[in-house]
Amino acid sequence: MFDMQGFGTVSNPVQLYFEGLDKLAQGMSPMKGLARAQLEMMGLVSRRAQAYLEIPTRMSRCRSPQELVNEQMRFWQTAFQQYSESSYKIAEAYRQGWTAAATTAASAQPFQQAAPKKRDYITFPGTNGASPPRPNVRRVA
Repeated sequence: MFDMQGFGTVSNPVQLYFEGLDKLAQGMSPMKGLARAQLEMMGLVSRRAQAYLEIPTRMSRCRSPQELVNEQMRFWQTAFQQYSESSYKIAEAYRQGWTAAATTAASAQPFQQAAPKKRDYITFPGTNGASPPRPNVRRVA
C-alpha cells in the first residue's frame, strides 16, 4: 500500500492540492471577467436571434396596420432594452477582469532585468578577427 510517512513534512497532500487549486483560481481571475463578458455576448446573440426568428409568426397575427406598427415598436424596444442591459453587463465584466489583472500585477514582484547573455564567438586561426573578404559578384545591368 501507499505509505504517507515517506513524504516528510507533507502531512496532508489533499490540503496541498486544494491550496494549489485556490492559487490557480486566483491567478485566473482576470480570465473569469473576460469569460463572463463572452458569455453575456453569446446570450445577447441568442436572444436577438430568437427575436428575429419570431418575426414571421408575430407579423402573421397582425390584423390591422396599427397592430403591425405596435409589433414593430415592441420588437425595437425589446432590442434596445436587451442591447442596453447586455452592454452594461459586458462593460462591468471587463472592468472586473481588468481590475483583477491590475491587482494581480501590482501584487507580483517587479520584473528583474536579466543579465546579458555572454556571447560565444568562434575564431579561426589566421584570421586575426578580420572579416572575410567579399567575393566579386557579377550584377546584371
